[in-house]
Amino acid sequence: MQLPYSAEVYFVTLAEYNVTWRPVVVTGVAIMVAAIVLAMRRPSPGASSGASRKITVILAVGAFWTGAVYQLGMMADLNFMATAYGAGWIAQGVLILWSGLVRDRPAPAGTVHGYGYGAAGIAIAVFGLAGYPAIIALTGQTWPALPMAGTAAHPTAVVIAGLLLATRPRPPLVLFIWPAAWAAVAAFSGNLLGQPQDFSVSIAIIAATALAITARFRAA
Repeated sequence: MQLPYSAEVYFVTLAEYNVTWRPVVVTGVAIMVAAIVLAMRRPSPGASSGASRKITVILAVGAFWTGAVYQLGMMADLNFMATAYGAGWIAQGVLILWSGLVRDRPAPAGTVHGYGYGAAGIAIAVFGLAGYPAIIALTGQTWPALPMAGTAAHPTAVVIAGLLLATRPRPPLVLFIWPAAWAAVAAFSGNLLGQPQDFSVSIAIIAATALAITARFRAA
């Protein structure tokens, strides 16, 4: 089986996308950095809810953009599955907002809950933000052909999974369904495109999901 595009075509298209949306790409990285910083802070109880709501909105914005513009816009010209993927990303954004705002169950910000899950989540999020693009750079790609958190699927999925783990003592497991599905997509496409570095995305998301399941039941 083959995908309807090659790795070379993908990186050329990604470079065009990053140039076209440069201000948004930069903003996307900046707000993901802000979300990680908020998750690492140890605010007072009164400030915790506000920080969690900000993280919720940031992650939802990243999911919406990835679905609507990256998938339904850029990838739709390359991959017949882009419409389904775009719908999945948008649904993920809705679920994040529903859990964090509509249900009014924001998690306390700060990596202070037990078993080291918070620290692990932060580490996974930082990998999505900086580690994965660095790995891509080591393969010979340079800016603007680098996938960036907030506006590209792989790093955004890793950051979302990591921060959901880091900021929620009992992570709503429904929020990990799409990241876990994306781990499978990353492994599948990475294998077909000859991009083994994409397996690091799968490993990071699977680790976050496994830890979230453990945290959920140990905190019950």
